[in-house]
Parts: sequence; structure tokens; C-alpha cells
Amino acid sequence: MAEYYSAELAEKVTRGMKENALKGLWNGSNVPFGYVINKERKLDIDPQAAPVVQEIFKLSNDGKTVKEIYNIMNERKVTRSNGKALRYNAIRRRDLYGRALRGRNSGV
Repeated sequence: MAEYYSAELAEKVTRGMKENALKGLWNGSNVPFGYVINKERKLDIDPQAAPVVQEIFKLSNDGKTVKEIYNIMNERKVTRSNGKALRYNAIRRRDLYGRALRGRNSGV
């Protein structure tokens, strides 16, 4: 009985998350750096972080490695919306996304 309930619940949760994604709604977890959640539960660009994100893309486009960009951001004491230090993976994901936009091999 518990196994059936667990499987049914997992299916409902998955279906709900897929429906939210199709509607463009945020499903939860950590918000990506450079975004905020609006009243409709959708991601909007964070106006305070936008210049930093633009700088990350520019540095990546200029050939800086993710590690170099990470070090630059740490030297500038760039923080996330919760006041904690910017994470390496936040920059790595931006770098990979930027490379995909430029049509370059992301190395993944």
C-alpha cells in the first residue's frame, strides 16, 4: 500500500512540476544568480545583479577561464542575494550558457 502511494505521489509531483515548467513558472530550489522570482512565480532579471552577469559574459567572451572569472568576482566581493559569496558553479553555468549562445563548444 505504501509503495503504491509513494509511486502515485511521485507521479503527481512530476506531473505538477512539468505543468509549472510549461507555464514558465519557477518550480523551486535555488534561484540562479542574476534572477529574482516575481509575483507570478516566474524568473525576472535581477536589476542589481545584471551588471555583474554582463561582466561575467564579457570576461568569458574575452577568453577568461571560469576560474579567472571566479577569482575576479571574489576579489570584488560579489555576493548572491542572500549575502553569501558567489559560487563557482554559478559562473561555470553562465560561461557554458554564453558559449552555447556564441555557438562555441562548451567542453561538456
